[in-house]
Amino acid sequence: MLGGDHGFLGPPKSPGEDFGRGRRRRYAFGEIRLDPTADPKEAFEVHGAILDHLRTVESPKDPWFPTSDELMTRDGAGRISYFDGAAIVWRKDLGAFAVQGAIYNKWVRIGGVRSAVGYPISDEHASTPPTRRSTFEHGVIDWPGHDWRAFAVHGPILAAWQSPQGASLGGVLTDETPAADGSRFTRFEHGLIRWTKATGAVIVP
Repeated sequence: MLGGDHGFLGPPKSPGEDFGRGRRRRYAFGEIRLDPTADPKEAFEVHGAILDHLRTVESPKDPWFPTSDELMTRDGAGRISYFDGAAIVWRKDLGAFAVQGAIYNKWVRIGGVRSAVGYPISDEHASTPPTRRSTFEHGVIDWPGHDWRAFAVHGPILAAWQSPQGASLGGVLTDETPAADGSRFTRFEHGLIRWTKATGAVIVP
């Protein structure tokens, strides 16, 4: 299926070897990895820019194991490899970035690359107030760390939150929520931002 020595991975560079909790075999242009604790036990390839980025985010003592081969993204514009509770996503104009944990789960639930936030343009990183954040083409997803919930902020509400006046609002507490009157709002630690067609995004302390 992968084409042997003449496939896209090229010829092997090593025999199979122990790697963290699993096994891997290195090839000229990629790797095949197997996590024996996974169910079902199946080996998957990882290569190219996604493999290059994987090596920057995983720990040598706790490597990531793919749960899929590299696939086309749902919009056809990029490539994605899935891992346990994570993904690495690549698009030619953006590069490759990892989305993981609670932020990954939220991103998948809202539609992944087809969601309002789009493709990732950063790995998960620390943000202020104390939280974890991944930045996307059109928004951010923040994980405050209190529980499993992460929240997406995008569009005019994100712009208002990131303005000097929005700094006093603190961390995000909800996703963007529609109201009965057609407005939309997002709650923060010290207030909310409400959007309507007539007023745009307005900070309500």
